[in-house]
Amino acid sequence: FRVTANGARSWAFRFRDPKTGKSTRATIGNYPDVGLGDARTAADTLRATVAAGTNPVDQKRAKRATAHERSFAAVAERFMVEHSRRKKRSSDGDDRNLNLHVLPKWKNRQIEDIRRADVISLVEELVQGGTPTLANRVQSLISSIFSFALDNELIGANPCARLKKRGEEVVGTRVLSDEEIRLFWKRSLLSPLSRSTGLALRLILLTGRRPSEAAEPPLSEFLQLDDPANAAWKIPGSRTKNKQEHL
Repeated sequence: FRVTANGARSWAFRFRDPKTGKSTRATIGNYPDVGLGDARTAADTLRATVAAGTNPVDQKRAKRATAHERSFAAVAERFMVEHSRRKKRSSDGDDRNLNLHVLPKWKNRQIEDIRRADVISLVEELVQGGTPTLANRVQSLISSIFSFALDNELIGANPCARLKKRGEEVVGTRVLSDEEIRLFWKRSLLSPLSRSTGLALRLILLTGRRPSEAAEPPLSEFLQLDDPANAAWKIPGSRTKNKQEHL
């Protein structure tokens, strides 16, 4: 039991470092916040740690050092570097959703402290805000981050496991009429659009390809252009979302 010159009172456990043999001290807590019984229990735990050959002060420092590595922000950044940006063409969307909807709430939390109820609360807020599709995308992203943490032995379970999507998505059924297609075709090459942009938009309409696929193709992807009956556009798997070659 320690009392300082200014009257502060606290409990401490004195011991000899198992490796160096030097006398040192581990702080237990302030009195009366920590009573005698609790102090004795804590001292018994520390004594067992020393008996097992570990310095409890060093152990505490190590846990403090790894706390940052186990924050949600740190794990999410590892997920972005080691998985999303490396393997997903939609990594920009992951970055945006993380920074706008997840990190402001969970940035400094330890990832193992985030529970299923926390996930539901965050996602439900987006649903109630009128963005059910976004809510589902954010839920999927969170689940992927926890799966990544589970695979890397940072947590013991994924709180999103078997969690149903909470947002009800409405599938679009809008199609262009023949007259709308005629109007689009004529005006797609008019100012202020550039000719190259207009042609890319026409290509998207004709083929149903994603904008990124229609905007980036090298000429080598277009085959037999001098033979209309056999002309083709072959997109390699390296440029498609599902990594499959498209003809």
